[in-house]
Amino acid sequence: MSASAVGYYGFNTGTSLVDENSPAGTDFLAEVVKAWENEVKKMESLNIRTVLLRIGIVLDAEGGALGEMLKPPVAAPLGSGDQWMSWIHIEDLARMFVFALEKTTLQGVYNAVSPNPATNQQLTQEAANAKGKTYIGIGVPGFALKLVLGEMAAMVLGGNRVSCQKIQKAGFQFEFYELSAALKDIFRS
Repeated sequence: MSASAVGYYGFNTGTSLVDENSPAGTDFLAEVVKAWENEVKKMESLNIRTVLLRIGIVLDAEGGALGEMLKPPVAAPLGSGDQWMSWIHIEDLARMFVFALEKTTLQGVYNAVSPNPATNQQLTQEAANAKGKTYIGIGVPGFALKLVLGEMAAMVLGGNRVSCQKIQKAGFQFEFYELSAALKDIFRS
């Protein structure tokens, strides 16, 4: 089992829906993920069943992307807010690892994202609503993010719209298909 990242596809794939057969991106993060996966794939030459899960944005109340998005006094989209964010509820991700371990016919690369990616604006607004936080629909300007984050701004201003159809066809069933249900579960009191 290997944990990888949807960053494999590059920091911004626009509106295109990418899957496990899509080409790798050419930015730094994509190169790092490619190098990681190439090392993991060497296990296959030893006749060891190998499963690589390319993980999207993990939704969890204990931190990660949601914690950072909701840290400021008000929630606002980043840049235009139109960039795609392929997310997965932490419980679905944990269940997917177990599924991949137990289903011995699984081998190769699978995207670990929900069936319904959301835009940054949708994710930010729904997360704010679920958390009971004020949402402002005016995006944080890209130039301001570049001043604060430097080259790392590309990671939050870009995004990926990633398909999970391959893992679903293999028999995995998501508990959290919809963003609103996932966020409601995460922020339940």
